[in-house]
Amino acid sequence: MGNKKARGEDGITGENYKSAFEIFPIYIKAMYNGFLNRGVFPMRWKRTMSFPVTRPDKDNSDDVTKFRPIGFLNTVGKVLHVHSHNCMNNNHYGFTPQKSTIDAAIAVKNVVSDRLAAKV
Repeated sequence: MGNKKARGEDGITGENYKSAFEIFPIYIKAMYNGFLNRGVFPMRWKRTMSFPVTRPDKDNSDDVTKFRPIGFLNTVGKVLHVHSHNCMNNNHYGFTPQKSTIDAAIAVKNVVSDRLAAKV
């Protein structure tokens, strides 16, 4: 979650969210666990703000297809969505519970070992 990413309808940036989590980690985890345990995704977090953005190299065009929509989701909802729908890649190690840089290094070692063994 980049600090400079655009905020959603809720006005909370990634930087705001990270700061709040540093101060209130227990409460934020309890909130998310409550939603996950009940299978609830608040409607407010599903809303997005959409804006048209001009496609590259089509600035001078009069065609409506020169635009593409960009949607800004609420930061708090993005975090819940990622964890509730298993959107995290298994090879993602940063900021992932029970994973560390050691796990990432072991994964790289295993891939290299497998590739070397396959070529022998």
